[in-house]
Amino acid sequence: MTKNLNLLLLFFLSALMISITSCKDDDDTTDTGNGTGTGTGTGTGTGTGTGTEETDYLPRATGNTWNYSTGDVATMTGSTTIGGDTYWETTGFGPLSGLSLSIAESFTLDRVLYKENDGVYTVRGELSVVPILGVQGTALPIEYKVLDKNDAVGKTWAGELIYQYTYLDPILGTPITPPAITIPYTFEVIGKDLSMTVGGETFTDVIHINQKFDNFIGGITSTDTYYAEGVGIIKSDATGGTLPMDLESYDLK
Repeated sequence: MTKNLNLLLLFFLSALMISITSCKDDDDTTDTGNGTGTGTGTGTGTGTGTGTEETDYLPRATGNTWNYSTGDVATMTGSTTIGGDTYWETTGFGPLSGLSLSIAESFTLDRVLYKENDGVYTVRGELSVVPILGVQGTALPIEYKVLDKNDAVGKTWAGELIYQYTYLDPILGTPITPPAITIPYTFEVIGKDLSMTVGGETFTDVIHINQKFDNFIGGITSTDTYYAEGVGIIKSDATGGTLPMDLESYDLK
């Protein structure tokens, strides 16, 4: 899973499978507020995570598990309240979320969370920073929209992942904020109401999303992700030599 995460971090580096905004957007416009770091922890709280929310295109309940052909196992471990919104923490979903740190070696992805609001699905990546001269820095989270089930085919949205951190000068004790690393991205709804057979099972009501991230080394990484209603992500296929991730089995609570 680590290899897949690092490789697909080329499209979120695909987000260091994780843009801080409500993720509402206008057609072909840049999302506002992405990666500004709002909601860095103020007013956050951890819930029990024992409940369940509407199924839809990314079922959210403690213990939900998806097993992929690459050996990746995604598991929702519980819920957290951030800024009044409920997020679901998920392990093993980094490569699918678009979070990438390949171009930002100073960052570590601590956790990936998802939320849903009126059919809009958002991923949030919370980061930490490798200590500099023995001093621990503080990184802002990144957050961005990955899917809106209400969007029509052809709908696009764009924005930037902004990797930003601050640490204290070990001698003077003053805050130092290095230049942010900015990664442009675009998403597009390629298809809806699709029928697909993956892992021997046929899924209906599938939405096909294409996401493109500037890999920061002169190229674009393109990933096609397929969401099945009532199941979640059934397939993710990226350019750059990575293996496609096909859903082989799942257990939804």
